[in-house]
Amino acid sequence: MTSVRVISILLVGVLSAACRSTTAPFADVSVAVDSAVYHLKPAGGHSGHYTITLTAKITNGSDRDIYLSRFCPGTSLRRPDGHGSRLWFGQVECEASGSLSPPPVLILSPGSVHAESFTLIGSEQPQARPQITMEDLTGPAIFGFLASTDLRSFEGVMSPQFVLRGPR
Repeated sequence: MTSVRVISILLVGVLSAACRSTTAPFADVSVAVDSAVYHLKPAGGHSGHYTITLTAKITNGSDRDIYLSRFCPGTSLRRPDGHGSRLWFGQVECEASGSLSPPPVLILSPGSVHAESFTLIGSEQPQARPQITMEDLTGPAIFGFLASTDLRSFEGVMSPQFVLRGPR
């Protein structure tokens, strides 16, 4: 589980830089998630480890093919633009599931929709410097896919904001 935590932490930083919200050339492409609020669920009996299952739907309302990255990671979970605090609730479903060799891209033709579920993980880590606390795992977030129109450059197409809350 330690290697998954380390990978999770590293991926959050990489994804924050790689997936930025954009409008062009994806003005007619939208991302929606299945809930406005997700409650973290304790994972595997380990104190301080949590998961959520998020289903995201991306719709291609444009008149051209959109290519979704299937390389690990091809999706991101991050704070909305302008939000000051860090988010350490990472997403490593491709690492955890063992599906490290997916097809390189998924083609989303005009008018089509792709829905997929993701198990997202995070953990409180008092030994980290700075410590990773529940505050770093909860709060506002957005989810997105890396997409391209030309297979040369990929940009983040992000959902509207939703909220991660601590366990009930």
